[in-house]
Amino acid sequence: MLLPPERALTMASEKECMSHAGECVRLAGLTDDLTVRDQLLDLARDWIFAAQQGYRRSDDARVVPLHKNQDDQHDKG
Repeated sequence: MLLPPERALTMASEKECMSHAGECVRLAGLTDDLTVRDQLLDLARDWIFAAQQGYRRSDDARVVPLHKNQDDQHDKG
């Protein structure tokens, strides 16, 4: 299923991921419930991991020129 461009899903930026992680840590510090605290800290770790993966992915990004399929060129020839 394709989403229209205005509804397309995008990855959160590294900055957004780190912001979410910070909020999870902040909330973890406010709760007295150890289960909730541990869940929030786990979620913070997940956000940090997502930020690091996004950063690495952009480091490895390559610009690859797109060429027409050779079959398409034969059809027009």
